[in-house]
Amino acid sequence: MKIEVPKILKNYWESNQNKNGKVNEKTITELLGVNWENELKNKKKMEDILIEKDKLIKKIDDELKLAK
Repeated sequence: MKIEVPKILKNYWESNQNKNGKVNEKTITELLGVNWENELKNKKKMEDILIEKDKLIKKIDDELKLAK
């Protein structure tokens, strides 16, 4: 599951991005940060990984709301 979390986030991003690969004119790196994948992979406990995943999804959702 740990390895799948970045993929889950990328898939979520892709399902919400525009034709230019952006959400509200921001790239995934601009919105989630340059090291978001490494920070996620460096978490040791599954609970921490899931908390971080939820935070990142919330950032995407919040940006989607701003785009409307």
